[in-house]
Amino acid sequence: MNTFNFCESNCRDSLKVAIVGGGVSGLSSAYFLLREAKTRGVRIEPTIFEARSDLGGVVKTVRHGGLVLDMGPECFVSTKPAVGEIARELHFDSRIITQAERRTFIAEASALREVPEGLLSMNPNIPALLMSRLFSSRAKVRLAAEPLIRRGNNSGDESVADFVSRRFGIEFLERLAEPLIGGLYGADPSMLSAKASMPHLVGLEIAHGSVFVGMAKDRCRQLIEHDRQRTLAKSNAGTMSTFDGGMGVLVDELKASLGTRVRIINSQVVFLCRYGGANKWLIGSRDRKKEWFDAIMIALPGPAAAPLLFSVDESLSCALSSIKYSSPAVVSMVFEQAALAEPLKGSGFLVPKSIRRSVRACTFSSNKFRREMTREHVVLRASCNVADAKSSDEEIKLAAVDELRDYLKILEEPIFSIVARHENAIPQFAPGYENLLALIERRKAALPGFALVGNAFGGMGVSDCVMRARLESERLLEQIEF
Repeated sequence: MNTFNFCESNCRDSLKVAIVGGGVSGLSSAYFLLREAKTRGVRIEPTIFEARSDLGGVVKTVRHGGLVLDMGPECFVSTKPAVGEIARELHFDSRIITQAERRTFIAEASALREVPEGLLSMNPNIPALLMSRLFSSRAKVRLAAEPLIRRGNNSGDESVADFVSRRFGIEFLERLAEPLIGGLYGADPSMLSAKASMPHLVGLEIAHGSVFVGMAKDRCRQLIEHDRQRTLAKSNAGTMSTFDGGMGVLVDELKASLGTRVRIINSQVVFLCRYGGANKWLIGSRDRKKEWFDAIMIALPGPAAAPLLFSVDESLSCALSSIKYSSPAVVSMVFEQAALAEPLKGSGFLVPKSIRRSVRACTFSSNKFRREMTREHVVLRASCNVADAKSSDEEIKLAAVDELRDYLKILEEPIFSIVARHENAIPQFAPGYENLLALIERRKAALPGFALVGNAFGGMGVSDCVMRARLESERLLEQIEF
C-alpha cells in the first residue's frame, strides 16, 4: 500500500471522487457532483476514467453532409424532466425538437399494418381500433373486455408475456407487445419481469383492477387538475424529443460545462480496493497508476463492474454479474428521396418474432424528427440482432438493407451507411429483477463513499440515467464526511 499517496489524499482540503465510466451516466454524475458541491460550499475534484478515447458511451451522433445520424439512443422521453432540466440549466433547451410523426407500424409478411392510434399508450382511439386490420375481430373483443378481467394475485413476479396475455389476450401479445418489447429491449417477453419492465401498467392493475380503467381515471384527473385546453394540447404533442444536432448534443454540452473542472483519464480501471478505516478507495488503471479517492461512482454495465468489486463485496459483485444484457447493432442509412418508390409514412415499424430475421425495428428518422437537411434525403435506422459476433459491418448492413426491401419499396442502394455495435447495452429485467435490484441497493448502501449509476438501475432510458446520476450524486455528497 502506498502510504505516502494515502496521507497526501487524506490531507487535502477537497473531496476526490472517481467516476469509472464516461458515458452519459458518468458525465451527468460529474455535472451533478459539481453542481451539488457548489450549493453546499464544498470543494470537489471529480475524475472520470474512460477506457475509450471518446466520452458519451453509446450516445454518439455522426454527420453525413449535414444529416444527423444517431448511432445509439436517438431520443429521450419528454415527460421525464431530467434531460430537459440540464438543457435549461446549460441554456441549450432551444435546441430541443419534439417528435413530428408518431404513427407506428407492425411488419406483416411484405406489408406494414398501422398500430391503432393511442394503443401504444393504452389510450386507444375506439373507431381506429375497430377499423384496424392489425387485429382479428376476436382480438378486438378480447381487448374491449380487459376491464372485466379479474385482478392478478400479485404474489409473484409475472413475466411480461404472462401479464400481457392475461390482461389483453394472446393475439395482442403476439401482434403488438412482443414486437414492441423485441424492438425496445431486444428480448423475449417471456424472459422479462412485468414489474421491472412495465411498472406503470402493473401499478394500474393493482390500484384499479384494470389497465384501461386506470388510464381513463388518470386522464380524468389530469383534466380536472389542469387547464383542459393545455392538457389536450400536451396529449397531442410528441412524447419523445431529441436535439437539432442529435443526442450527441447532450454529450457535447455536458463536456463543455465540465471544462477543466473534471480530470479525464483515458485508461481502463483494472483494480480497486477500499481502505475501510479511513473510508478511502484505491484505484489502479491499465497504465499502472494508482490513486486514492474519497468516493467512487461506478458507471459501467454490471458484467464490467463485477470483477472490479469482487474483492470489495463478493455478494455485490455476483449480483452485478448476474444482470443480463442484449448487444444490438444499429445500422444507419441515407438514401436519396428518389431511391424509394413511395414516400414513407409514420415513424417506423416493428418486426414480430414470427417473421423476424435480423432487423428488430426500423425508425424512419427523417420522418420522426424533421430537420432542415433531411428534405432531399431519407434517413433510416435499423436495430438488428447480431447472431454471429464475427459478422462484418458490411454483412450486417447488407442483411439490413435486404430485409428492409421486403417492407419498403427501395430501388437503389444507400448513398451512405454506418454500423454501430453496442456490447452489453440494454439490460434484461428478468423475473425476480426487483429482488436482485433490492440486494444490489442494500450492498451499495453498506459501502461508504460508493455509488452505482447506469441504465440497469432505475430505468434504461437516457432520462432515467440522468435522473439516477442526479440522485446518486446528491446521496454521495450527503454521505461523505468532509
